[in-house]
Amino acid sequence: MESIVASFGFFIGEGLVGCAALKQLDGVFSVECLAVESDHRGQGLGSELVDAVAADARRRGARKLWALARVPGFFEKIGFIRTKSEEPGIPTIAGCVGCPQFKVGCFPAVLVRDL
Repeated sequence: MESIVASFGFFIGEGLVGCAALKQLDGVFSVECLAVESDHRGQGLGSELVDAVAADARRRGARKLWALARVPGFFEKIGFIRTKSEEPGIPTIAGCVGCPQFKVGCFPAVLVRDL
């Protein structure tokens, strides 16, 4: 079963400036929908959002946290490593292949971090 089980956000006043979600698919936990408005990047908000997702995943029994990342370098800076694992249920770039940005403006990677 696939579902978003938690979501997190950063607000300034009434405005949402960053968000992330935790997805659980048959016991596999992944970061989803991570976004920070461009004028708020570089302030640690993305790292804090991923830390919140990771903490929630740990509380739910996860030992690993996966990510399908458009910006793999960000995830690598916060402890994720690239993988080509074929484990069932983990994120894949298969859905990215048909996107017009694939390998043009977007170079996605699957990454994982032990919790």
